[in-house]
Amino acid sequence: MWLLGLVTILGTGSVSAQDAAARSPILVTFDAHADPMQAFPSPIREHVYEQWRDALNWLLDETEPRGAKVSFSSVGEFIEFCVLDEPKGLDLLRRLQASGGTLGTHTHREMHFGRHDWRDIPPGDSPELAERVWKDSIEMLDYAVTHALGITDPGEVRKVNCLRGSHVPADGAAFRELMARYGMTIHQAGSGEGMAGLFHHYLYHPYRESFDNPLAEDRSSPVILTQAGPVLGSTAVHKGVPQDMRLPRVQAMFLQEVLNWLHAARSGDAEQVWCFGWAVHAADIVPQRGVSREWVKPALDWFDEYFIGKPIGGHVAARYASYLDEARAYLDWEKAHPDAPVPCYPLRERDWDKYPFLRAAAVYLWDAEWVKALQADEQDQVHLLSAGQGIGGPYHTVVALPAGPEGLEADLSSVDPGEWMLIDPGSGEATKVAAKCQAPASGAILVPAARYRGLTDLMAAIDATFPKTLPGPVGGQPRQRDFLRDFDRNNDGVVTPDEFTGPRQVFRRLDTNGDGKVDREEAARDQPPQ
Repeated sequence: MWLLGLVTILGTGSVSAQDAAARSPILVTFDAHADPMQAFPSPIREHVYEQWRDALNWLLDETEPRGAKVSFSSVGEFIEFCVLDEPKGLDLLRRLQASGGTLGTHTHREMHFGRHDWRDIPPGDSPELAERVWKDSIEMLDYAVTHALGITDPGEVRKVNCLRGSHVPADGAAFRELMARYGMTIHQAGSGEGMAGLFHHYLYHPYRESFDNPLAEDRSSPVILTQAGPVLGSTAVHKGVPQDMRLPRVQAMFLQEVLNWLHAARSGDAEQVWCFGWAVHAADIVPQRGVSREWVKPALDWFDEYFIGKPIGGHVAARYASYLDEARAYLDWEKAHPDAPVPCYPLRERDWDKYPFLRAAAVYLWDAEWVKALQADEQDQVHLLSAGQGIGGPYHTVVALPAGPEGLEADLSSVDPGEWMLIDPGSGEATKVAAKCQAPASGAILVPAARYRGLTDLMAAIDATFPKTLPGPVGGQPRQRDFLRDFDRNNDGVVTPDEFTGPRQVFRRLDTNGDGKVDREEAARDQPPQ
């Protein structure tokens, strides 16, 4: 009953022919979620809930006037408090759903035993207990969707509660099986953060997530993985990877993505869905104590001032979006490009030759931090950054971005009146220029000539300084995909088009004998790419 097709769950959301002719903007998402509450003593949990509730309302007060969207997901206990807190709790859920289009489910390891009685499952990866975690949290949110929004049809409920993030089960195939069983088709960002452990930035595109490796694409997967960084303002180890989400670093990472996006537009590369974002926990935006609270408004102000609805290279650079918007955009792209791969990185070690984006942008902006805008008008954007210590910084680095399809004039004399090296972000080739110089239409990275080092030299320095392999087990060792377990809803030993939630052309490829059904042998012939 719960398993609906992706298009049915996500709606149409189609891009018009006029919009499709332009280069699509980068989708900027804002993830907010509520974590487990059982660490707090029972007598103060209601007070904690009220703090989180008020903080989320404050967040919406900041985002709503700008058109920014909040993609919200929550553990069951916070939702339980919302349901019992009429009208304030239900009003909050209505605002959150109106913002991002979803009320997603987020869990760690907690099960529900009674009124405000949520307890962690024992250590280990018991499939039965993991499913209990999923069932308890999803049913609680389904109940809340019915009461807050008045939706009673199960299919319509699942259109709202279709976003999922969970710490269990650890086994990827079992995770995807539960996603398919409960009709959860959007995977909350986080699985792709291994990219940051290798290249110090996040993946730029959503894709159907592999059963074997979350950094790899599998077009037969029922799950669309969104992409974003972790907690805004935080510097911590997350997903086993040290990650820097202070605002100056987030700004520099976005400039790096803009250079990639602009290069793709200028070089006529195939269209992709580009995305960028960050997250906050409800606790992170509580006054005085929340690590993200002070950065929310400056982050939104910066994006509003320079990129949201603003032209770069003759195209609108960015717009605010939700995870649901991101998934819809991906489905539209997939329909138009049924055989095109999504750039991703299915390795657990750094290999510059297989890096899917612009190497020069990644290297010269490695751990860079945004400082200020030197120029920002209708014609140009020239941003001053500080180079990262891993490549010999700090020293001045500049990113020059044209507003239109032509180049721009940059004046860097206020920073350094001497000579500069202008670096092509696509090829990495460098040209010596004066402080007043012409930057090309594809944008440019500039560093003072006295501090310039070649691309190969800097890549070697990065490899010598930063770990080249992700922690944990060696990647690239695939588990056998159990196709029938993931898609055979009626357990008759075959998968029909109504049961399969992937692209139609993938089903046709799997159905080698053309009988309208895919059995185990046919599925086994078509394993996901490694």
